[in-house]
Formats: sequence, structure tokens, C-alpha cells
Amino acid sequence: MRKFTFTRSISSIISIVIIFGMANNVAVAQDGISIEEITVTARQREESLADAPYTISAITAEQIEARGINQLSDVVAYSPGFFFSDNNVGKNSRSHKRLIFRGMNPRTDIPTRQASAMFIDGAATVGAEFGSMDGIERIEVLRGPQGAHFGRSTYTGAINIVTSDPGDEFSGRINVEAAQHGTQRTGVVLDGPLGESLGYRLSVSTYDTDGMYDNSNVPGQKLGAQSTDDTSLTLVFNPSDKFKVKLRYHTWEDSDGPDAATAYDYRSGTHNCEPGGLVERWDPVQVQAAAAFNFNPATNVPHSTICGQVPVPRTIGQDTGSPRALSLLSTRIDGSRFPIANGLRPVPDFMVPDHFGLEREAEELSIVVDVNFDNGMNLNIVSAQHENAYSTHNDTDRRVTEGLHLIGQGGGVFGGFGANHPADAFDLRMNSMEDDSIEFRLSSSDDQSVRWMVGYSQLDMEWFTQVIGNLIVYYPSSEDNAARQAAGDMPVCYNPYWPFSGAGLAGSNACGAYGDTTSNNNDMKWDSIDNSAFYAAIEADITDNLTVSVDIRRQDDDITSGGVGAYTGGFPKTLGAVTAGQNGEFSRTLPRIILDYKPNEDTTMYFSYSEGSLPGTFNPSLATLSASQQAEIAVQTGGATVEVDEEVSENLEFGIKKTILDGRGFISVALYDTDLTNVHTPFFSPTYTGDDGNQAILSGNITSQGGEASLNGIEIDGTVILNDLWSLDFTYAINDSEIGEGFQSADTFDLDGDRNKVKGNMFSRYPKNSGSLSANYSKEVSADREMFARMDYIYTGNMYASNAMHAFTGSGSKFNLRGGIDTDTYRIEAYCTNCFNDNQPKGLQQLYDLSGITGGFGDGATNAAGMRIVSIALADKRTIGIRASYKF
Repeated sequence: MRKFTFTRSISSIISIVIIFGMANNVAVAQDGISIEEITVTARQREESLADAPYTISAITAEQIEARGINQLSDVVAYSPGFFFSDNNVGKNSRSHKRLIFRGMNPRTDIPTRQASAMFIDGAATVGAEFGSMDGIERIEVLRGPQGAHFGRSTYTGAINIVTSDPGDEFSGRINVEAAQHGTQRTGVVLDGPLGESLGYRLSVSTYDTDGMYDNSNVPGQKLGAQSTDDTSLTLVFNPSDKFKVKLRYHTWEDSDGPDAATAYDYRSGTHNCEPGGLVERWDPVQVQAAAAFNFNPATNVPHSTICGQVPVPRTIGQDTGSPRALSLLSTRIDGSRFPIANGLRPVPDFMVPDHFGLEREAEELSIVVDVNFDNGMNLNIVSAQHENAYSTHNDTDRRVTEGLHLIGQGGGVFGGFGANHPADAFDLRMNSMEDDSIEFRLSSSDDQSVRWMVGYSQLDMEWFTQVIGNLIVYYPSSEDNAARQAAGDMPVCYNPYWPFSGAGLAGSNACGAYGDTTSNNNDMKWDSIDNSAFYAAIEADITDNLTVSVDIRRQDDDITSGGVGAYTGGFPKTLGAVTAGQNGEFSRTLPRIILDYKPNEDTTMYFSYSEGSLPGTFNPSLATLSASQQAEIAVQTGGATVEVDEEVSENLEFGIKKTILDGRGFISVALYDTDLTNVHTPFFSPTYTGDDGNQAILSGNITSQGGEASLNGIEIDGTVILNDLWSLDFTYAINDSEIGEGFQSADTFDLDGDRNKVKGNMFSRYPKNSGSLSANYSKEVSADREMFARMDYIYTGNMYASNAMHAFTGSGSKFNLRGGIDTDTYRIEAYCTNCFNDNQPKGLQQLYDLSGITGGFGDGATNAAGMRIVSIALADKRTIGIRASYKF
């Protein structure tokens, strides 16, 4: 399915050659001015960024400070082809993160099934969270499949974070920062020797912000508040240049408030199109009439949405402060209904926040051993353990919906049954994960024409999740529908089967029959991963200018996915037993071949072929169905089965790196073309014929397979020193994607009424076009004092809310300004981020509306689809602040 056209490739390459030729023609020698060489270690050996024959961006500690990078999402602006999505599950939080490379959105927030992974000092970690940026020596962003070298979950890219070693002499630094929106940062770094062979580095920091958006529904509450406490300690034992041991411990805690997010339903006045899908919505006329024997007072209506740019709301609100919301929150955590499932799996205990928002506790422990032999060979051993437990209390419908049922505007998730139920939906989502890894690498000396490396890695991962919610018709309500009917009010939680209850119309209130809090065994899931791999690499200099390298990895991914048995007894419920649902081994050989040609010392040209794989998975809920029921599901979903094979990527890449202007500039250009096969697609609540002959709904998500897609684009990264005062940095990327045959889209089914209409569309929730331009000014005003200034222009193109490509963010242009004084003992900087208050949302999602206002899941009407709203993760507002450092 390779569609990257020959003419487009040739045109791009010709353009590159012209650019390079012009750069050489205008080169003017200026002695003493040249760009600094950056060394990277992504291939477990030191090599110049300019010489590395693969697509990589590197951000050094000095650049992290100069650009004001405080978290991994800030790296996006300076790394073409990379996008960091925190718009998970329609939110705007620091819980789940997605590393999106070249538009490949993994379509799941399950940490063990991500398309890209983060490595810390060479060790893989579950999740994409890191804590404070203090103590980072370099961030390496590798684009394209990295499976041959890095292994699991590096399907389309990887992040390699290199932490700092202690210095040879004692030093310290105190950092303080204050800015608008109650933003404060403080930190202390101590660094130095503990003897001739032992050194240490200690970092302690805190971060707080009050949030940028008022909650219109809760006076005095801000949305988007965040807080982090972070501590790390590094010890390095280095008795000689032959032996080095690095031990690092890092821990941090996050405590955040409700997210800065909202959502638009069909009542918002923003919906402007009906793409063709249908949704089942309860009919107020039928419910008001309370007609006897009307067993489904619902109607299929056109599903509306937003087509075009999504407007940004002037005010936002969530149900995160009323007595009712806080009372329901307490029922989720006090154990009076459902127990917290701690101790069932080998992971840290769940966090249980007593407020809306997020709580996280994370720890990292790693040891790196380097042994250099007299013959130039090197033995590298990396062992690490990471723990990450985080939980969120959420207003699941993302907007103010409390009390709407009392005025006849409640929800109807189950169509006619329970119609006009309370629409304020909440949940407590708890996640806990742990990984242990060890890796051995033996490599030859670099001072020979044929170089090699062999290794073995072992990675064990555990993930466990539990959800306890207050959703849909589970709320208690003492409303008397007979009294409401007599007063001319709309019945609440209308049970169309009330004539058979014997209680008359007064008994037609279905609310409360199921309790006020809900959780079931489908809300507890776990994965256990045992990944082992052997790998080898050989690199040979064919001539003085041409080098060929081959990397190959053989990995076995043993996956067990399971759950927990049904709760038993009355309230408080008792946990069921752990169930091992499905187990399987996914084996794959992942190659990478690179041709590296250096026509001169200033130019590197490379061509590569590589493969990657997205981990396989299971649909345990299908295992309990009959063969005929599984066949029904397979037809609906395009091939969902109990076992889902790995998704595979094949990538062709051509790149040029060139030092220009007599060493005063550097440019890197990469062209790529990637085929994706057996693409996984999520499905929510498919239907099948139950044992009683009636239609049944399979609750939760399942994963289909067999789709095809392609990625292609161009990425540019460069630096130019104009003179001894000014320099420019620039990036630009076009990252295109196209969904092909066999991709069964729930997005287009729900919104357009056609699962196959997605063919030819793009992946969602990333920008096809992005870029940045930075101007740096630096002037020495005295022997120990430097004046500096910096301007960043950051462009982010449209991002679609779903693969249906109806709603999008519009493009964004952000300007950051910085300036100050730097000396040997202090640094003072004033800054402005997003100076012109660009309001492009961080992301959008066509979220399922669990309030029930949009409609239901179909409830017997097979031509009606899922109910979607447009959720919005709001932009960070303009922030003006000052930061200072004292160095000693």
C-alpha cells in the first residue's frame, strides 16, 4: 500500500539540494564562530548529532534552560514530527499521555499498548511521565520505527532521556520562579564529589499553579490547578576510565485539581451539521404522556456535531463542588459500596484522591554499569525499576449537567428505559503500574572498520486499573413520578414497564434501583507483560565514505490479560477473585538497515529501512461468547477476535544532514514513507444476539484488527549563527497520514452512519503541519556578565477531533519572549509565554456522552449508533513571570 509518490519524493529531494547549494554559495567565513557540536548516545555509543545516520533531534541542558522547557510537552515545539498529547479521554490532565510520532495515534490510553515509549538512561519505562526537568543532560527524540534497537512499543518512535552526572567540583544552584495564575517553582541542586572516585547530585524541587480558568459552576474554584514535589539523587562511582557505576533514585508526587476542559452537546448551539449517523434519544412527548405499554419511548434522530473549527467557550464549568457531587465522591472512596482493589496484583497500591482531579506517586530506581576493556570493547549493563500509581476523580461529562432531569432535560443512555435520568456522571479511575528491566550489551571498539554489538534484554511490566463511578440511572432519587405528572412535570428515570410493577405511576421511577454508585468486574483489568529479546548490530565501512549497518532484534512478548471476578454480597461489596483471562506469546523479528554516505566532512546522507510492531492484545470479553455470537461481533467490527495480533510498520527513510556557512549553520532534512498493516481499531459496546434471542450489548471497549494505513512526510531541523550576537533555530514538518482498507471506524459509524467512510481520512488528534522559528540574542557586557534575549514563534496546524474529520481546532500561533542577565553567580530572566493569548485548544475528542443527553447506545435499534460530544482541552493562557537562579 505504498503511496508516497515518486514525483513528490523527487521534488522534495531537488528542493533540498537547491537549499544546500545556495547555502554553500553564500557561505562567508568568520573565524571563531561556529555551532557547538552535540553528542548523542541513542545507539549506546557516542556520536555527533550531525553524523548520526538516522532522524533524531537533541535538546541539551543549556537549551532546556534557554527555551524554558518545564515538561515533556514543551519539547514538541522543537522536535519536528513529534507530538505529545495530554488530551486523553477528552480531558486536559497529567494522567495518561500519548507520544505521537508522525501522526501515528495509538488509539488507546492503556500504558502497555502504546505506539512509542520513553527511555531513561537507556531503560524502558511504562508510561510517558518524567517529573521535573532538573537533572536532565539531554533529551533525544528519535523518529521512525526503533524496534530493532530499543525494542517493545517503539513502533513509530522513542524518547531517550539522558540524566546528568555529578561534576568534579562542588557546586550548587537555587532556582526560584513566580508568574501569573499563581505559578511558583522553587528548586535546589547540589553537585560534587564524595571522595576521589565517588560523586553525587541531589535535586529537590516544587511546582504549583492555581489554574487558568474559573469554574463558572463552583465559585472560587479554578480549573487546571497543578502541584508537583520532586526529588532525585544520583551517585556515580568512577575509579578509573575502565569502570563506572551510576545509581539514580527519583521520586515525585503530583496533586492536581479538576481539568481545564469542557464539552459541547447538541444543546450548546455550536452543532452545525448532521453527517448522516443516527442516535437513539428519548422522546419527551412520549415520556410526558406516560403511555401504558409504550416500552421504548425513544426515537432515532440524526446525530449532529460540529463541522469545521470548534469555537472556544467564553466560560466553562463542571459539577465538581456541589454538595451532591462531593457526597457522591465520598461514596466512591469510603468503602461503603465498593472496596478499593489493593493487594490483588503486584503493583503499588492505588491512589485514592479525596478531591476532584489527580493524585500520583511515582518512583524510579536505576543502575548503569560501564566496563571498558583494554582492547576497546565495552560492556554496558542497565537495570531499572519504575513505579507509577495515579488516579483521577472526573466529571465524566465535562460540563454542568446537575439537576437537568428535574426540569425535563436529563439523559437517556439506555434509550427509553430510565429516560430523563440524572445527567451528571462521575468516576474514579485508578491506575497502577510497575516495570523491571535489565539489559546487557557487549560492543566492539569503535576504532575498526567493522564494528559490532550484541545484547540481551528482559522487561517485565504490570498494569492494573479499577473504575468506580456514579453513572446514569444509578443515582438515588425519591421523586414521585405520579406527583410530578399531576403537577405537569416530566417524570424522572422513566421505567416504561411500570404497568407491570403493581406500584402504579408512582413506581415508574427506575432511579436508585441499582444503588447510587456502580462498579463491576469489567471495570477491573490488568496486563502482565514478559518481554525478552536478543539483538545484534554490525556496522561496516565499505569505503572511506560509505558505511552499511544492520540491526536485528528477535523479541518474544508474553502477554497475559485478565480481570477480577464479580463482586459478591450486599453493600459493602466483597471483591471477587483474580481471573487470568487470556495468555499468548507474540514473537517478531525486527530489522533496521542503514546506508550511510558521507561525500565530505560536512555532509551525511542516509537511507534506511526499518520495521516496528505495536504490541498484540486480547479481547477477553469475547471469550465467553458462543461461536455464532463471536461471528456477529466480527462482522460488525471488521474482524475482532479473542486474540489480536501485532500491528506492524515498515518504514523507508532518506535523510541529509549538512553543516553549512563554514560551520555557522546546520540543517537536517528527512523524508519518510511508512506502511501500517493489521491496524488496530477500538470499538465501544458492540451488539450481539443474546442467549434469550434478544439483542445484547457487550459493555466496554474491544479491539479490531486488519486495517491498513500509511504515513509520509518531511521533517526539517536547523540552526544558523548570523553573527556574534544573533542566531536562529528553525523546525518544520509535514506529517501526513491516510487510513486505508479494512479500518473499521467507530467514529464514522457513530457520526456518519458508515464504518467504511473513514477510508482516505487522516488520523486524529495531531497536527499535519507544524513548525517553529526562534531568534536568540546574546551579548557580553562585561567579563562575567552576559545579556540575553529570545523569541520563539511556534506554529501548530489543525488537529481533528476524530478520524471522521468533522471538527477541528484551527491552527495556532504562539509567541514566547524571554530576556535577562546571566553571570557566573546568578541568572535573572523575565518571560512571557503565549504572549498574544492564542486560544487554539490543546486537543479535541469526539467523546462518548455518558450524561445520556446526546442519546443512548441503541437499545435494540441496530441502525442507531453511539452518542458523541466534542470535548475540548483548553489552551494555556498568556503567562508573564520572572525566574532567577543563584549559582555557587
